[in-house]
Amino acid sequence: LEGVVSRHLVGVLLVTSLTTLGVATRAGTTSSRRAQAVLLASDLIDEILLQSYLEPDLTPTFGTEGRVERTGIRAAFDDVDDYHDWTASPPQAKHGAVSKLSSMWAREVTVKHVDPHELTTVLKQNDDRGVKRIRVTVNFGGRKLIHVDAIQTRAWLDMIPHPGDDHTTSNLP
Repeated sequence: LEGVVSRHLVGVLLVTSLTTLGVATRAGTTSSRRAQAVLLASDLIDEILLQSYLEPDLTPTFGTEGRVERTGIRAAFDDVDDYHDWTASPPQAKHGAVSKLSSMWAREVTVKHVDPHELTTVLKQNDDRGVKRIRVTVNFGGRKLIHVDAIQTRAWLDMIPHPGDDHTTSNLP
């Protein structure tokens, strides 16, 4: 009788411990994926924010302009809205090199004009009031893990003095 009870008790404890181990493993995997998603989103947001608010040649087109930009290789992008509707799976480097990450990973970008007084209000594509919201979404296996938003404006001034001169240019970018 003692042997039967002890085997039953060991069986229950074994099932419980394996269930707990499975839950802990899934939680660790989820946490690791979210951390990777944050890095992927931050990397792309940082890249986009280094771009000009407006097209350097002042073309009023929203999105990619010209044949080279329309290839989708980010190295050709020269302003923020060139990234609008850009997506890649698996993630790619700026010059098009494919990441060693699984094709289960995907990054998507949307760029929208927003109201400068209410940043959650999306405006029509041709209604530029000087503020763009950039949203990078990272998915794994078709499931959204994270999205990161950033705001870029055309209202900042160049406050970097020229060498040998303490005055700033106060020019728009």
